[in-house]
Amino acid sequence: MLCRSFLALPVFMTAVICSCSVSKETLDKSTIDYNTKKAGIIKELAMFSVAYAIDKKQKTFRTDTLRDRKMRKKFNRNGYGGIVIITFANKDHNKISGLPDSTVIFKQISLRGVEEIIYDFAVGKKRYEDDTTNLKGFVFKNVTERIYYRRRPLPLM
Repeated sequence: MLCRSFLALPVFMTAVICSCSVSKETLDKSTIDYNTKKAGIIKELAMFSVAYAIDKKQKTFRTDTLRDRKMRKKFNRNGYGGIVIITFANKDHNKISGLPDSTVIFKQISLRGVEEIIYDFAVGKKRYEDDTTNLKGFVFKNVTERIYYRRRPLPLM
């Protein structure tokens, strides 16, 4: 009788834990749906990021270090706070000619891994295929025409 009660608790706890867990695929889908709805905000934040970094040597910044409280709140309120990385396709860019050919990455680190929302200001349209076949947990998906979602495991996990 005592043996049954010792077995019942671990079996019950295992069932509860398994039923409460949400798959990474489901979380990825909800993240992609959210970012599809927020495409306008992503573009606005990406444009701000390019304008912010265009004349600075450092093309990476943390959103919590922004002096502009309104923009800092906008990043955080919409879930894009963290690290922002800007890359330019060429070194010959300036403010006068408009937004240069660039890519902006909004990076957040959580227990799910490193999640990145990528906005591509490419001059020519690009199309990448979704990639979810990697067994190590790397995911790359199209959100909209210029927005992509990438997730990878935390380093050393």
